[in-house]
Amino acid sequence: MQGFSAFRVAISETDNLSVYDSSKFIKLIESKNISMKNLLLMLSLLSLLGCQQTPREAAIDQIEKLGGKVYFSEEINSTSDKTGAERPVVTIKLYRTKADDFILEELVHFPELYALYLGDTKITDKGLQHLEKLPQLGLLDLADTQITDSGLNYLQHNSRLEALFLVDTKVTDSGLKNLKSWPLLTSLNLRNTKITDRGLMQLKHLKELDLLILDYNKITDNGMQYLEGMNTLKTLSLTHTEITDEGLKSLAGLIRLQTLELDDTKISDAGLDHLKELNSLQTLFLGKTEITDAGIQKITGLPSLQALQLEDTAISDAGIESLKEMDSLQCLYLARTSITDSGLKTITEIPHLDSLDISSTRITEAGLEHLKAVEKQLMYLKLADTPITDSGLNRLSGIRFLSVLDLTRTQVTDAGIPQIVEHSDIYILSLAQCEITDQGLKELAGLKRIGDLRLDGTKITDAGLIYLTGMQWLTQLHLKNTNVTEAGVRELQKARPDCHIIR
Repeated sequence: MQGFSAFRVAISETDNLSVYDSSKFIKLIESKNISMKNLLLMLSLLSLLGCQQTPREAAIDQIEKLGGKVYFSEEINSTSDKTGAERPVVTIKLYRTKADDFILEELVHFPELYALYLGDTKITDKGLQHLEKLPQLGLLDLADTQITDSGLNYLQHNSRLEALFLVDTKVTDSGLKNLKSWPLLTSLNLRNTKITDRGLMQLKHLKELDLLILDYNKITDNGMQYLEGMNTLKTLSLTHTEITDEGLKSLAGLIRLQTLELDDTKISDAGLDHLKELNSLQTLFLGKTEITDAGIQKITGLPSLQALQLEDTAISDAGIESLKEMDSLQCLYLARTSITDSGLKTITEIPHLDSLDISSTRITEAGLEHLKAVEKQLMYLKLADTPITDSGLNRLSGIRFLSVLDLTRTQVTDAGIPQIVEHSDIYILSLAQCEITDQGLKELAGLKRIGDLRLDGTKITDAGLIYLTGMQWLTQLHLKNTNVTEAGVRELQKARPDCHIIR
């Protein structure tokens, strides 16, 4: 009994010793007259105690086993254990995992959590009740989940929310009544929900909002009145809504607006008159609208415009002529328009152009010769669905800083890969539905900085994947409709565990 008592006292006293204080530790053991057997028992018990997980550590393990990621602050949490060893958890990412309501119960161990990504998971309305214990929550991503209006009611106590993403959920106008609970919201994404004009009335509670996404909702000109006076807005997207030229009148006073997306709406040349005073506008998307060459002249006076998207419109070479005097324009997207080689020559006269999409246009290989005029600044080039061949790639050889190249459904083959590899800065490359084989992948291995590679519809097999193992920056790989098997994907995933493979 005396030995056990001495053993217990020794254990308690070791708490005050440094692991490097060996001489004092030995004197402590000798003073307590502890046998070798009890010493070994004590050391074993200390080891077990040291390895015991805290509830917080166990929660992190569960999150990571689901495929989630936990990100820590660089600051030491002074309120954690007495050693101050636990750092605050600021971000948890669970999107595209098998996370469900049960894992949300574990979040109680992270009251300091700021950002929580739950997109494309199995969570339900009931699971959101556990977020009430996250007083610092500022960003919440619920995209593509089963969340409804009922779930939003559980978030009323999360008053510090600054960003809320509800993309592809069943949230309706009724759910937006909760907006008054989040006065600090700066970003709200409601893409493809059940929102209508009536729901927009609730935006009056958001005095700090600078980003609003309303794409693919039944928003009409009647609802646009609720956007008037929202002078904090910097980004507004109304893609695939039912607005017309009349609705754009409500935007005329949004003087801080920097990004406006109006793709796939009934906007025509007449509507552009209401945008003339938006002097802060930097990005304007007008794809799939009724804009014509005549309308282009109405936006050339926008002094800050840097990116203009005109895909799937009636724009021709004549309309492009109006753009060449725009000193601020850097990015031009003209896919599926009537642009020809003559128009391309005009485009290259835009002084600061560095990004260009001329996919599915009437551009020929000969027309690519005009790109020499911007080869020192061009970084982004899309040529999908054009008649480009291996020999045509030689016309791009002078473009030294190319980081994005799209050659989808062109006539490029393995023989053209060496010319592509010369562009060593390429980060995104699409060769989808080109005549590429495993031999082409062998040549492609020379692109060490590539992060996104698209090989859908090519003739590659498992044998060619070995050439991709050295691409240390590769984070996304597209392999749909290829001859690659599940076994081949597993082997590649071992070499590149951080790469998201889409097959």
